[in-house]
Amino acid sequence: YVSPLKKSPMGTYAHLAEIIKKNVDIPVVAVGRINTPEVAEGILGKGQADLVAICRQLICDPSWVNKAAENRAGEIISCNSCNTCCCRRGNRKQPATHCCCKTNRPGEEWERFFSRP
Repeated sequence: YVSPLKKSPMGTYAHLAEIIKKNVDIPVVAVGRINTPEVAEGILGKGQADLVAICRQLICDPSWVNKAAENRAGEIISCNSCNTCCCRRGNRKQPATHCCCKTNRPGEEWERFFSRP
């Protein structure tokens, strides 16, 4: 799958990054359902990758990095990997800016993020 599904484990492609990392001398990035700071830290701590990439999770909660850095993981709105909100941009019936499965109104997190003083 291009984007892992709900049933895929967190950090689903980290094992592939680990294989690549063992065979190259350049930084390696892990991707695939890295939705929590714990998953990201686990991948980095095990040496599976040098960096982690998060995409759908940032669409769902653009403040994810700040919340993680400030030890506010409990406030993170988690992406549930439904692949209907952010991955189907060609489908105009689905909002493309936010995971509508997690809030009452699509785009709510983005509005709060960009309306800060």
